Amino acid sequence: MKNANLIRAILGILMLIPHMALAQGKTYFGVAMLNSTYKADGYNHRSTGLVGRLGYDFNRYFAVESHFGGDVGQQSNVSAGIGQARIVDFYSAFLCLNSHFGNKRVYALGGITYGTRELKGPNSSAAIRYNDSNKSFGLGIEAYQNDAISFQLEWVRYFDNRYYRVDAWNLGLVTRF
Repeated sequence: MKNANLIRAILGILMLIPHMALAQGKTYFGVAMLNSTYKADGYNHRSTGLVGRLGYDFNRYFAVESHFGGDVGQQSNVSAGIGQARIVDFYSAFLCLNSHFGNKRVYALGGITYGTRELKGPNSSAAIRYNDSNKSFGLGIEAYQNDAISFQLEWVRYFDNRYYRVDAWNLGLVTRF
């Protein structure tokens, strides 16, 4: 039930964006390289992936934003003899609080993420997949080159529960239209 409500919320935000896009310059899209860390029971797993973001600025101080992405390539060892882990995909819905300083925007994200993680044993090719949803939060900065293009650096904790957490540094490009 919790996952169905998350999917409805994300779809609701995405369905509103075409209507909001009538106000030029308020809708934005970005692509970033994802450098995530999966931590569970003292074991760390680092991987690389891609994340896309789609958002809408209601005003200079408030926006809604969705992230979607996942790890690319093969799984990485969590630790020798322990196995492998990765985040297959994730979908997030965030409220975004902004503050502007010259040609820079500093922002804080708060919301929810739904995703799939995959685990493999140390001597097995069989994988187990788990679906999960959790609260998410992060901080970021955008440096504008002009009215349409900016560079973005952000840190986001996509998952945080008592069994594991996933943090990510995202470095990318954002365009406003």
